[in-house]
Amino acid sequence: MKNIYLAGLTASRFTLDRNLEGITQIESLEQPRWGGNCINWNAGHILIVRQQLLSKFGTFDFLTSDESKCYISGSTPISIQTPNVDIDRIRQGLDFTFTALQGTISKLDDGFFEQPIPADQIPVAINQPNFAKLLVILLYHEGYHTGQIGLGRRMLGKPFSSNL
Repeated sequence: MKNIYLAGLTASRFTLDRNLEGITQIESLEQPRWGGNCINWNAGHILIVRQQLLSKFGTFDFLTSDESKCYISGSTPISIQTPNVDIDRIRQGLDFTFTALQGTISKLDDGFFEQPIPADQIPVAINQPNFAKLLVILLYHEGYHTGQIGLGRRMLGKPFSSNL
């Protein structure tokens, strides 16, 4: 399980880096015409979900609780006129949380992943929740929002970056 999660996290980093490369703060806040959230919100949301996972291991949050508020599920769409975090700072946070997750997860023994966790710590109802299932759900969630960032990039007229 550990190696599968780490491979998925690495794939996510690869795609996030390319989707966010060259995106300015102004571009990151452009709302999709068809609805949904902007690039900045999607990237910030991924960051705060990673922070929530890392908090279970005692790692400090990259964004403050005030900065994080606009990125929680169900929050009001952000814009240049609303509170938001600069996309470059979000990218730094994504790098920080990638490294922290990679280091933290790689140190866990295989038995840890099968330990049951309370159902209220899993965002969807599943049978016999454990840490491994939580990680699978979080990878799926991150992939979903990474795809939205990719669509936002295309909306801006930018191709998938191959410069990294």
